[in-house]
Amino acid sequence: MQKIYLFSGLGADKRVFERLTLSGERVYIDWLTPLPDESLQQYAKRLMEANAIESNQILLGVSFGGMVATELAKILQVKQVILISSVQHRQAIPRLFSLADYLHVYKWLPYALLKKPNPFLRFAFSPISDEDYVLLKKIVADTNSIFLEWAIKQILLWRNAMPVDNLVHIHGTADKLFPFSNTPHTIAIPKGGHFMIHNRADEISEIIQRKLAEKIV
Repeated sequence: MQKIYLFSGLGADKRVFERLTLSGERVYIDWLTPLPDESLQQYAKRLMEANAIESNQILLGVSFGGMVATELAKILQVKQVILISSVQHRQAIPRLFSLADYLHVYKWLPYALLKKPNPFLRFAFSPISDEDYVLLKKIVADTNSIFLEWAIKQILLWRNAMPVDNLVHIHGTADKLFPFSNTPHTIAIPKGGHFMIHNRADEISEIIQRKLAEKIV
């Protein structure tokens, strides 16, 4: 049976995938605690080895998980890479992130506060219902602080220059973290926000199933 490896986002875990309908064997990848000064490329390789990720399978990554899936696809032969609410390369990352990289913002961010409910969290993931926001707050609160700090740094430092092969990219037109205007050659979800993997799961599932069927043919 076809395996689909699922990589959640920066402040997320497998709960974000609970509404997806997928054919194939789901394999949820839990984040490892990063090593000191470990690069995203090194981390992706260690994640592959720790989870015995097989070649010629499907990688599905949401947000930061899409970056990890991209790095894996550069060292592992894969049948397809599916990005959701993510970016394909460095040029798609907002300029504000580049400024944050230049200023080394990751060195002084209040990470403990980032894990608590705050106005920015709801804004960044809107449009989002009250019910989904409750889930989002729980997921963020459960995020490992060491991983959170490391992952934010990796997003700011990411230098991938080109999209990988066999790519399907699904993106919301109302995404506030990774604006749709920065993500050409994507399948658009009208008015979809950064949490659409959960609150627009039916539409996304249909697209994924169709794309996987095309790949089989």
